[in-house]
Amino acid sequence: MRRAISAAVALALVAAGAAAEERSLTLRQAIELALAGPAVRASEAQAEAAATLVGQARAARLPAIDASATANFLRDDPGLVVPRGAFGNPIALPLVTGDRQTQAVGVSVRQLLYDFGRTGAALASARAAAGAGASEVQARRREVALATVRAYAGCYAASRQVEVIERAATAADETVRVVTAMVDQGILARSDQLAAEYHRENVLADLADARRIATAACARLTALTGVAVTPLGLPPETADDAPSATVARALAQRPELTALARERAALEARAREARAERLPLLALAAGAQKSWDHYLLHESNAAAALVLQARVFDGGAAAAEAARFAAQARAAAAGEEALRRQIVAEVETAAAGVTAARQRVAAGERAVAAADEALRLERLQHSAGLATTRELLEAMTQATAANDGLAAARAALVAARAELAAAAGDDLLDVFGEGAR
Repeated sequence: MRRAISAAVALALVAAGAAAEERSLTLRQAIELALAGPAVRASEAQAEAAATLVGQARAARLPAIDASATANFLRDDPGLVVPRGAFGNPIALPLVTGDRQTQAVGVSVRQLLYDFGRTGAALASARAAAGAGASEVQARRREVALATVRAYAGCYAASRQVEVIERAATAADETVRVVTAMVDQGILARSDQLAAEYHRENVLADLADARRIATAACARLTALTGVAVTPLGLPPETADDAPSATVARALAQRPELTALARERAALEARAREARAERLPLLALAAGAQKSWDHYLLHESNAAAALVLQARVFDGGAAAAEAARFAAQARAAAAGEEALRRQIVAEVETAAAGVTAARQRVAAGERAVAAADEALRLERLQHSAGLATTRELLEAMTQATAANDGLAAARAALVAARAELAAAAGDDLLDVFGEGAR
């Protein structure tokens, strides 16, 4: 029900987005849009195709009914031909008996009674393959959600960088105005004005680069969601589980591991099915036919038979096919073990990445506080003639870099949290829920 509601919300967002060129969305809304996109739909269609194999395998246990109807209309039916010389005639003589019309309808039924587990193995294989397809859809949803979080965080960081540099550009304009006035009054040298003007132009160049980077970063988010997105903000911080609990959860719910286990089960069932090909099968066959033809003695006929069908010799084809599926099943089992080890490594790496990202945010916050305070003091000292213009410009540059670095660190923390949640197999819609503003 929750996913149905999410899909409905996503479709509504898509419809609303058609009327606007750019929309402000939370991270959760962006994920919902991406999950309603073509990448997930294609995976769901493939899973539906795999699920149809269950019906095909089950059909072998149901009766097969065939019906037929024929009609023949013959004119100048010769009936019989007197051969040449039979009665002294020089040529063959056809004896026309008149027109002939015949009609017939029939029905035949075949019911499998017992096949030594062949159909059961085929059905088990189909069900396992359908389950693997469903797990692959879950894995695809997680991949798309993770890519959306990364793109959202990148778009947010790039947009914040643009805002920081725009403020720096405004401050640079004000600095040029103040320094120019002080040069005109003879307080500062002409070189201070040139330095301030150079700083402003450099900031404007950085602003152009920042806008280019933001356009590219947000374009990746647009490609995933289908609409031009303006991030409303990053989600709030949440506490993490203990590493051991996260690893256990990952091993229990990662869809890739479930898909591999189901693929292995499907291959093992296919091997059993192939081995059963050498065994006989028992079936019941029956049929009835009604004809309208006065040349026949019996116009109504019916028959029933108990059929035992056995393959006497197949040149080892069934055994070879069974061995092939068994070998593939062993390879899948080895792949499961390798994936388990990889999942443990992914969770540990992602957890370390979250810890490092949190530390970078803490360092960034201190850097911003220090840079803002240093800039405040430099402005006071510059206005009192106790600091040079170059020192002021350097303080402004450091403040801009510190604020830019903090925005990037906060976005990187969100991406790191998404990496950890994805490694654990968690639903990112739950991780970045309604509070993700």
